[in-house]
Amino acid sequence: MGRKTIAIVIIVLGVLMLAGFVYIMFFDRLFFSGIIDKIKGDSGAETVIADPPDSATEQPAVSDPDTVRVIINPPAEPAPAGESAIADDPVDKTKENLKRMASSFAERYGSYSNQSNFSNIVDLKIFMSQAMQTRMDEYVRRQRIVRVADDLYFGITTKAVASEINMFDDHLGKAAVRVSARRREAINTISNVSDTFNQDITVNFIREKGAWKVDSANWLDK
Repeated sequence: MGRKTIAIVIIVLGVLMLAGFVYIMFFDRLFFSGIIDKIKGDSGAETVIADPPDSATEQPAVSDPDTVRVIINPPAEPAPAGESAIADDPVDKTKENLKRMASSFAERYGSYSNQSNFSNIVDLKIFMSQAMQTRMDEYVRRQRIVRVADDLYFGITTKAVASEINMFDDHLGKAAVRVSARRREAINTISNVSDTFNQDITVNFIREKGAWKVDSANWLDK
């Protein structure tokens, strides 16, 4: 083989090696790029699962204007059944509290016996105004002086069945609640009921040192 032939073979091999290098650098890159584009989809859309934004108007930032980001947000949890989004009126809350206080006070105040030593009054002093406490202390003192010992049992049990606001003035700090009660008299023993009747009582409140207190309680005629 002559030198001319050898030179031609070397040139051909060089051309083939250069063609192989070009194939690897460009054709393979285009091939893999096509696979990635196929995965993303023809539109280039990309699905992203993201945390919900802090507000309904907040939108996630898009760094590449050519990329469409589809945000999939978890559905919002529904509010618990029966839960109100609007707070109750504080005046209405106060009235409801006064009605409950009046009912409880009427039941305890109207339940006593000749052997309870005025516990129905003494135990309720914490719920009374200063003026009513003074009046009740004087009443109990006088009754204990004139009280005659009696072994024959007599007692009354009271159960509140309804209540309503008769008057309410938040500015002046005064209120009146009428309580309808069912009362039962017993003689000799607690279980020996002699009479059952309905009777209403008016419980008057005043606001004293920021707290509602009973200022008087008056039983109405049967």
